[in-house]
Amino acid sequence: MKPYVAWLFILLCAAAGAMQCNRPTPSPEQVAVNPPDRRTVQRANLRAETWQLVLCTTDSSLLRWAERTVAARPLNKTLRITDCASLDPKLPALVVGDHLPPRLRTQLRDVLDLLQASDDNTLTLYNILNPLTTTDSLPSTVTVRLNQDTPTLIEELEEAAEDGWWSIFSGQWAYEVTNREGTRRLGSYSRGDWSYDAKAEIRLPAIGPPVREVDTLLIYSVDNASADRIDSLLPRLAIWNDSVGDLRAIYLYPTVERIGLRRGSMEAVQVDDNSLHVVPDALPGTIYATENTPDFYAGMTFAHEGYRVFNGYGGREVAPSLDSLLSLRVNALAIVPYTFMQTANRVGELPVPTGAGSENDAAVTYAIRQAHARGLAVLLKPQIWVGGAWPGDVQFATETEWDQFFTTYEQWMLHYARMAQAEGIAALCIGTELVHATLDHPDRWRTMIKHLRRVYDGKLTYAANWGEEFEQLSFWKELDAVGLNSYYPLATGTNPTDDELHQGAQSWMQLADSISLAVERPLWLTEVGYRSVERAWTNPHADAGDRPASAIDQARCYAALLAAADASSRLQGIFVWKWPSYLGYSDRTEPEDRGFTPGGKPAAALLESFYRTRPQTTRE
Repeated sequence: MKPYVAWLFILLCAAAGAMQCNRPTPSPEQVAVNPPDRRTVQRANLRAETWQLVLCTTDSSLLRWAERTVAARPLNKTLRITDCASLDPKLPALVVGDHLPPRLRTQLRDVLDLLQASDDNTLTLYNILNPLTTTDSLPSTVTVRLNQDTPTLIEELEEAAEDGWWSIFSGQWAYEVTNREGTRRLGSYSRGDWSYDAKAEIRLPAIGPPVREVDTLLIYSVDNASADRIDSLLPRLAIWNDSVGDLRAIYLYPTVERIGLRRGSMEAVQVDDNSLHVVPDALPGTIYATENTPDFYAGMTFAHEGYRVFNGYGGREVAPSLDSLLSLRVNALAIVPYTFMQTANRVGELPVPTGAGSENDAAVTYAIRQAHARGLAVLLKPQIWVGGAWPGDVQFATETEWDQFFTTYEQWMLHYARMAQAEGIAALCIGTELVHATLDHPDRWRTMIKHLRRVYDGKLTYAANWGEEFEQLSFWKELDAVGLNSYYPLATGTNPTDDELHQGAQSWMQLADSISLAVERPLWLTEVGYRSVERAWTNPHADAGDRPASAIDQARCYAALLAAADASSRLQGIFVWKWPSYLGYSDRTEPEDRGFTPGGKPAAALLESFYRTRPQTTRE
């Protein structure tokens, strides 16, 4: 018996005593009343065409600011100025001034106590649930900006508007408290509800006096960044002098996370008036490359699941999450930066994210280097997120539109090819599940592959969707590996045997092997995984729906997959979907985790047992 199959029987027996397969229906008293879905409410309110601008102050200068703001029609919104006592609970509200509206003061007392607001602070609450409308089908939200000092408040509001009007109405955080001396306190909502997550709070101390002076240049250490290397850094920083003009100060940051939290951008070098803001360890040209290529990619897809800067690709939480993968014998990581298309049938830009908290270049590079520091090979796997659809829906009516798409797509992919080359990345995935683009325009891909190879000398693959795309793709020989995103069903019944699940996995694995053999390229499962839900073997890619949680059914699917993988003569890599960028993440709001992540479930032990038996040697 294979070790990972034996593990399944052990884990099933152990879990049987700890889990109730037939749970009783909870009584009405046991059912908690859930607050309305936060994302749905917030998005609807942010998109609302009409907001109220609620002035809670007697200072006339704030009224003048409000009148200018109304005239500017920020984001094409209609703003209605109201006084503090006239809050309309049905409209989203932007409350500014030195106190809360009377109707909110009692309901939000706990929030104010939590944040310990004082005369020295600017208190900002972003898109909180309006407690006056919690029983409505679509409640309103309130964004609050308070400060006892009106000139300071107006200055901060104007600075926020310069960064973009969105920052007036919404923010990345649930709350911010800023002291006039420069200390900041940032907090987040808990994932799924409207409560505050104490573990996600960030405190940023005020920046102290300069730690060194070089001629007339002042050197500041932010968050205990070392200034010891400044003499060696100055020649490298000279390239930015022209853009700065009269350079007077350099601010040093210890990590891209800290500069991101402070400035809203994670770029390693940023220009601000007469100052440079620098992360020395992340300067361009500071490369921690690896040339090791595993004989078998015992891989995991590393998902950017944190948008609070510290818990995404560029944050401190990456390290413990990656460390946990080492215990599963993982030796390779798929890192997935996303771009965005609003719709599947309209040609547009494919932007590289830039905001702090996104999969920006600095954050992606940080995750790559953290992986390399642990001896992990990296598959860089850029993907397109399509609004209201999936990449397989991307299709255009005319050849002109297709020309525009491929021109934009190639430039976007070349961006990541250059990153892959600079960082010594083992492999690059040139696309994911773009069914119409690949099957209908294979020559465009052949041309693109030639262009990519001019700037990147690692391995290239493509992640084809299971079924038609994978089975009919015609340019596999131009790549170094056959890539399959495998969500083939293992069985269709409600209670298949383990043998039936194994046969289901074996049937598609044999099909994949035959394609790999025909094109003389190794087989990689660029994406494969199963939810921890009942009947996980049917439509593995689908949402959980109304299926109850079941770590046992997930483990049964993994056992079938790994047994079929063990029998394959062509398989040289698996990238399981998925592992979060920070531990403790759950991709569903239900009390029980019904997501794909195998961590902390019987499936993880099965995976570790399988990966432990794979070839672990590397070759240059």
